[in-house]
Order: sequence, then C-alpha cells, then structure tokens
Amino acid sequence: KDIDAVVIATPDHWHAYIGIAAVKAGKDVYGEKPLTHNVHEALTLTKAVRDSGRIFQTGSQQRSSKEFRVACELVRNGVIGKIKTITTSFGDPAPVYNLKEEPAEPGLDWDRWCGPGPLKPYNSILSPRGVHNHFPAWRMTREFGGGMITDWGAHHIDIAQWGLGVDESGPVEVKSAGPDAKRGAQLIYADGTVLTHGEGKGVSFYGTDGEIHVNRGKFELVLGGKVIQRFFSKEEDKGTSLERAYTLAEREYLKDAKVKLYDSKNHHDDWLNSIKTRERPICDVAIGATTVISCHLMNM
Repeated sequence: KDIDAVVIATPDHWHAYIGIAAVKAGKDVYGEKPLTHNVHEALTLTKAVRDSGRIFQTGSQQRSSKEFRVACELVRNGVIGKIKTITTSFGDPAPVYNLKEEPAEPGLDWDRWCGPGPLKPYNSILSPRGVHNHFPAWRMTREFGGGMITDWGAHHIDIAQWGLGVDESGPVEVKSAGPDAKRGAQLIYADGTVLTHGEGKGVSFYGTDGEIHVNRGKFELVLGGKVIQRFFSKEEDKGTSLERAYTLAEREYLKDAKVKLYDSKNHHDDWLNSIKTRERPICDVAIGATTVISCHLMNM
C-alpha cells in the first residue's frame, strides 16, 4: 500500500501482465516500449488502464525531445505540403528462437523468466550471468521480443504517427515486402500516406512541397529542394547546432501555427506531473498501443 507507482522495464513478453496487475492494484505506471508483445495485449492493457482510471505513460521518450516535436508540428501545419510518403529507418525483425541450451544460471527461476511466453531452453544471451554492462539480446527472438521493429521501430513509427495525427487510429492496411525480406514492409493510412520500413535518416516525411528528416540529435528541413535548416553532426554541419536548426525553423515557419502539439520537456517528469494532476501524459497508454500494434502488423 505504500507503493504509488510502478516502472516496468522487463523483457517485452511480461509488459502487459505486469501493467494490468499494477493498474488493477491502483498503481500509476510507466511502461517501457514496446508497450506489449502482441496486438491482443495492447487492447487488453488499454482497457484495463481506462477501467482503473490510472495514469499510464509509455516510454516513447522521443516525444519529449524538441527536435521531434518541432518536426511533427511542421508536418501537422502543412509546411511541407500534403504528406505522400514516410520512410522509417531501423533494423530487422526477430527470428524464431534458435539458441543452444546452456546450464541454467544458479538462482535464476527460468520458468518464471519465460512466464507467459513459451518455456524455451535457457541461454545466457537472453539472461546474462552475473553483473553485465550490456543490453541483453532477448528482444532478438520472436518468442520474447519483436526485433528492431519493436525496438527502434516503436520509437520511429511513434513519431511518424504523431506527425500524421493518427495516435489513436493507426494504419488501415499493411503490405509485406515478401516472406524473406527484412526491409520494405509498408503501413498505409486512411488518407493514402504510405510508411515504408527502409534505409534513411530515422524518420523522413516527404510532402508535396518539401521534406523533414528527424532522428535523435538530428534535424533537417528541406523546402523546394533547398536545405533550409539542418544539423546532423558537428563534423557535417559546422557553425550551427541542433538547437539552432530547429529553433530557427520553428521561429520562421511556426510563428502562426494553428496546430500546437503537447510540449513535454522531460518524459519522466511529465509522467510524475500527470500523477499529480491526473491528466493524461504525453504518451498515454492508447498512444503506446497504437504504435505497438503498428509494429506488430509490420512484423507479421
């Protein structure tokens, strides 16, 4: 009873179960992305949060970084015209479990680790022995994660959908690039916009009048084929900075903006503030659900 809130940072296949248990117990939750391990869990968790009236922040923290907000505001206010296509750049989907069995780590309840997932042979790649200083690779097995589609994809698809204004609707169609392809899957939205999993600069919006490219610490606005503002690295873009690039773009093209997006300065502070105010945070459970469902569709 002395616990007010819960942070979920387990492997993906445990997210929904812990989240549902926490909100049913009256706790507010910060749940790491990807929100859930499958579509059904995303819908069930969202309903549990709504039924409980609890605050739930999804850990899609790019929404609380200004380069992403400015990029999405430029898109939403029509600065680059009507959006035709989006390219999101991240790695591969996860293969099925193919790791060799190793002697179990002493003291580890492997059955509980596998939990709601299938009971697979223990391998230290999933749950390293002792103290380690790297991110364990459990996400790169389909049974416990979704590969880079639900890892980086959950971040970049989230921003793409923020820019499109489809946070609580998502795509209406998904297209495969073929059974052996690791790039090229497409999500199609109701207005005809096509999002492609490909190679690029992070999240790239292509409109009738220009382009916007955004990634962590990177920002570029192109209008009529001319680079207006850009910062990708100190080596490439001497004499400017990330903050200068997005600030000048904001000052010039958003001074009379009709669409203003949720302005969060810090993702964790935003969650803590929502716990106090009882207002939904910047990446509420329904937003995290739409994003992760899009990721699962792409994986499928």
